[in-house]
Amino acid sequence: MKKILLIAPASESAIPLYNAHNLPFLQKKGLMVPLHIATIAALTPDDIEVDLWDEAVDAFICEETKFEKEYDLVGVTGMSNQIARAKEIARVFRSRGIPVVIGGPGVSAAPEKCRNDFDVLFIGEGEGIWLEFIDDFRKGSYRKEYREVSPPDMSHSPIPRWGRLAGSLRSGYLMGAIQTTRGCPFTCEFCTVWQVSGRQMRLKPVERVVEEIKLLEKLEVADIFICSDNFIGNPRYAKELLQAIIEVNRTFAKPMKFLAEITLNISHMEDMLCLLSEANFKTILIGLESPSVDSLKEIRKVQNLRGDMARNCKKVMSHGIIISGSMIVGFDNDTTDIFDQHFNFLQEACIPHPQVHILKAIDGTDLLKRFSKEGRILDYSTELFWGTVHPQLKTNIIPKQMTRAELLSGYLRLKERLFDWENFAARTIGFILNLKDKVEVSEFVGKELTGFLDEKEERTISGILESLSKSSKAREAIYRILSVTKDCAPWMVREIVRLVVKQHLEASGLVLLRESVNKQIEYEAAMDIRKFVEKPHQLNIIESQTKVGLYSSLCDLP
Repeated sequence: MKKILLIAPASESAIPLYNAHNLPFLQKKGLMVPLHIATIAALTPDDIEVDLWDEAVDAFICEETKFEKEYDLVGVTGMSNQIARAKEIARVFRSRGIPVVIGGPGVSAAPEKCRNDFDVLFIGEGEGIWLEFIDDFRKGSYRKEYREVSPPDMSHSPIPRWGRLAGSLRSGYLMGAIQTTRGCPFTCEFCTVWQVSGRQMRLKPVERVVEEIKLLEKLEVADIFICSDNFIGNPRYAKELLQAIIEVNRTFAKPMKFLAEITLNISHMEDMLCLLSEANFKTILIGLESPSVDSLKEIRKVQNLRGDMARNCKKVMSHGIIISGSMIVGFDNDTTDIFDQHFNFLQEACIPHPQVHILKAIDGTDLLKRFSKEGRILDYSTELFWGTVHPQLKTNIIPKQMTRAELLSGYLRLKERLFDWENFAARTIGFILNLKDKVEVSEFVGKELTGFLDEKEERTISGILESLSKSSKAREAIYRILSVTKDCAPWMVREIVRLVVKQHLEASGLVLLRESVNKQIEYEAAMDIRKFVEKPHQLNIIESQTKVGLYSSLCDLP
């Protein structure tokens, strides 16, 4: 019997937080179950043995890594920020004479950068081309590339096969995952989704989604991320799915919690907001991107331009749904004033946990094409990015109205202000006080309200408090937040505890970020940045191998 190992490579962002997550009062977990490789496993015929390896919870693979089995084939997959790691994994196995294949959005966006590093490339979605390859693989002769001819029907995507991971989904990951749709109707300049998956929303049958929810509930998964690049991209389908989720959730002894990626136009859909709340969606990720109208217009983020953005965010969150707001600095219309604008907006909107990023022009985007033509893209394969550059600082753009040093230092100041404990407390308490006076806790959600803090939550909060100075403002902020929660919204306690944990990790990571920013600014100041500008024709040339392995030093980590 042929044996295949499917690997989910670590993401660059895993490195700075690796030690932070390894706190004595927090169990180290992967963020989300590896849905992509479990789906490919389910597509594989039963006469082929398939194992899954997820570097988020399993060991980092290096030359010394030993495996219990001899594999005939290795498959890796991932996003653009996992390609560098995927190449390192490929080198390990190819040196042992094992062919390595790669698929996923990262390689689909820029196949020319991967051709020399893998034996086979899969361009597009895998439901059709994986089986075609497997048939060729059995015969001992396969092509160097398999390309999707037309987007597959979502009904052809099977229920994931978790294999050996099934018994540890709850203990090993923070959340499960179910993909419900593919595609997005919007055309944001910095995004590849509509380029790779199309603007026409493709929908998984609702009954199939319910079946997957039931499976994850049996595997004791408590939280599920709905993997849709725009959950409300097809509003009629979204409503039908939410109603089905409400019904199935009522049948569970303990209701499941859900998360999703949604666009801000949800604020104008009151009926959808009510369904989200009733379906137990506790957090939604929204690409807010910028408080600057000019910047939003620049990147074609039209869905954020209707009405006052801070007011729209508060309307959404008044239903008890926390917005995890994704923000970006470094757009062409951004000057050095943008960092204050971001801070003021996020405080006013009471976004408890913003995710702030520096603009990157990734493969397959209109942004990369435009910046490249303007001579404002830096080549990732050059010495400028060799070594251990902090992932949050690894931006390949040359800003238009500020220097790179101003962009990096402004980003640091913004994060230092946002994750100051007093400012976090102001946003979180503002969120709690903004909840509707008549927010109703549905009967099935009430089943989990057994007390203010359970044993695990008390242990978590105690661990954070013990790690802080006895007189610190962080401790005072935590006590104040929990007191307001207890008095005003005790049903939100578990989500508030999660926010405190996220804040603690963000605040703890500022020391490393500060050191990294200062080091990068000093490093770039000693160089002539112009010699690292990527020429337009280089976009079609295979990327040079990086000089230093980004993950090689992590092989011995526990």
